[in-house]
Amino acid sequence: MNRFSYTLIAFFLGGLFTAVASAEYLVFLPQIYKADLRFGVVQTYGPTAAIKNLGTWTYYQYGWGQPYTFDVERVQMVARPNIPTTGLSDFMASYPGLTYLIGNEPNNPSQDNLTASAYASTVRNWTVWLKGIDPFARIAAGQVVNWPDAASAVAYLEAARQAHQTMYGVPMQPEIWTIHAYSNGNSCDAQETINAITTMATYLRGIGATQVWLTEVGTLFVADADPCQSAYMTTVVQWLKGSSLVDRWYWFSSQARQDGFGGNLVNLDGTLTPLGINYRNLIQ
Repeated sequence: MNRFSYTLIAFFLGGLFTAVASAEYLVFLPQIYKADLRFGVVQTYGPTAAIKNLGTWTYYQYGWGQPYTFDVERVQMVARPNIPTTGLSDFMASYPGLTYLIGNEPNNPSQDNLTASAYASTVRNWTVWLKGIDPFARIAAGQVVNWPDAASAVAYLEAARQAHQTMYGVPMQPEIWTIHAYSNGNSCDAQETINAITTMATYLRGIGATQVWLTEVGTLFVADADPCQSAYMTTVVQWLKGSSLVDRWYWFSSQARQDGFGGNLVNLDGTLTPLGINYRNLIQ
């Protein structure tokens, strides 16, 4: 190689690492070479290190904290009464460009349980505050679940959007819109879940959403030992892989057996459950 060739290589590499390090385009380096970046997991109990064994490269907890653990991206969550705000501004200054989920299932009486207008205010207030500290922070809002059904979730989103426009004179425009979808009751009805995702995501694409994340999906009330769990996962995930409606999905969850939920991917000792092995195989 001549000197000109080396100069071009140096220029390219310098530009690459500048872009990667830039807050506006903050990405995690493993994303450059990993096969499928759409797979995520909700991390509940159990060792965080086990997430790496799943092969996923993004996860979140119900709170905020260290954004990269064991080469895995952590999405942040704020705007819930049980999530502290002390130290958050310093954290944001140290880690610019992160993604922040605003609340959790505001349309669910057993979760955040907010009126549509109250959620609109929550999104507005938190967006102003987060962007005031870090202009490159990415806002992820919506977080609705298909309760009691997907049509009700869409109606809630529409009401929140209208309330936001009325109260603040501007549309609600997070960088990312987020939804949750489950099969209802003690069933492994994959088609029901797919239909719910389709209803909610189609609505969001119709209002101009450029990023739609499915931040919870799974079978909450089906025992882990039930063989329908694996079939459900395979059907839903294969559909997601072939669909352009959703950009990312997060399986619920790594380990929520302590709360009585099914769909666990990781044992408390860090080894993968049979369902976790199936999820890993679907990634590869």
